Amino acid sequence: TSGAAFKSGSVANSGFTGTPLAANVTFSSSFSGTNFSVVVTGGDARIWTVENISVSGFTINSNSDTLLSYSTYWIASQNV
Repeated sequence: TSGAAFKSGSVANSGFTGTPLAANVTFSSSFSGTNFSVVVTGGDARIWTVENISVSGFTINSNSDTLLSYSTYWIASQNV
């Protein structure tokens, strides 16, 4: 196939747990490999880190212990 495959979604502010606050994202269908890029954005000011990348998802680390007020949005794009 040609072109890139995209997935997107959001995590509610209550979906972040732990210290620092992090959320696991699981795709409804897996990518064919782990060669994909992720963009994370949200209403809360954070320096987001993407961790634990696998064909079935990844973890968004908020790098903060302060509770989030807004949902966090992500877009994953398979690199071609």
